[in-house]
Amino acid sequence: MKVCKHLKQELQAAKDSGMAQMLVDIEARCSNLEKDKLSIEDATGNFSETARRYELRIYKMGRYNKKTRSLNVCSLNRILFFFEGIVARKDEKLQQSRHQICEQQLAIENLKVDLQAADKKICSSPEHQQHDNQAELTVNSGTELVDFGSTQHDIHPEITFTLISFQLRFIKNRLWALKELVQAYEERNIVDINLLGDENSLCEDNTVDGTSAARSCEDVAVALSESVVEATQCLSELQDAVEDACARLMGSTCALQ
Repeated sequence: MKVCKHLKQELQAAKDSGMAQMLVDIEARCSNLEKDKLSIEDATGNFSETARRYELRIYKMGRYNKKTRSLNVCSLNRILFFFEGIVARKDEKLQQSRHQICEQQLAIENLKVDLQAADKKICSSPEHQQHDNQAELTVNSGTELVDFGSTQHDIHPEITFTLISFQLRFIKNRLWALKELVQAYEERNIVDINLLGDENSLCEDNTVDGTSAARSCEDVAVALSESVVEATQCLSELQDAVEDACARLMGSTCALQ
């Protein structure tokens, strides 16, 4: 009885001291903590599910990207192989054109050498000097010499002039044909060899009219000089066309690489 009475007194003392209220507060806090724990567990479960979904999605995207990358690499390899073939064919055609141009340039140089040799031969020939002296005497005296010897001297330089003019026109027309060939190849990627075989204009230019025999040596020299200038201009235009074509092809090759 004394013990029970003592316990009741202690409980009463605890109630009076506010311990009961503290116990109630602690129980309330524990209840709130339990609720927070349940909320956290639910959130953790939802987060784990979301993480699994994202992980699966990332895995699928990785496989898709890998497959797409492989397809892109294959496509790029095919495109690269295609353009490499085009470049190889272009290089082959360019080498052929360069070879043809080199052959034509060699022919032109040979013709120039022949022309210079013929010019030197004409200038140094006794007949040419005698013709000049005869023309000078004719002008000074005011008389005309119509004997057989002077007629032969007048005709020989004109024939030589005709041959040299024909060679110059041949060179000029060949240079023009080469320039047209280079431009046709650059525009249409074809090499029209028929351009080099067109000699109709040469046949037409080979005719000599009846007034050529009346030309003086000064007129002949002026005409030859004009023909040489025209041939040189055609050669310069051909060189420019070839350099432009080579530059464009090299630029295209570098861009593809």
